[in-house]
Amino acid sequence: MKNKTIKNETATINNFASFKVQGNGRRFSKDALIKLHTITDANKLPHQAQCILQALATAEDNLLTIEQLIGKDAGGLNSALDKVEAFNTVQTPAKIWQFYQSKLIKGGFISVS
Repeated sequence: MKNKTIKNETATINNFASFKVQGNGRRFSKDALIKLHTITDANKLPHQAQCILQALATAEDNLLTIEQLIGKDAGGLNSALDKVEAFNTVQTPAKIWQFYQSKLIKGGFISVS
């Protein structure tokens, strides 16, 4: 019985290793414009999502390109999020944008075009 159990666990692990996670949102080019529509009920959002909205609220015409929001490189160089005083995290701006973009769009807070 032990060998059968180990074999089943190995098969399960091997099946899991071949599992591919599907993307959960649309990808946008770095030149795409993010427009802030509302901040109503933004206080119900997680802190990092609020920082995205705050960066947009302080931007001229409430517009930023994705590159302006997340920065010019993988480390977030010249990111608008770095200018938000409350923004303090070890995650990169790109990672935060990737995680919250669909929630902010679906919630009607922003649009991306």
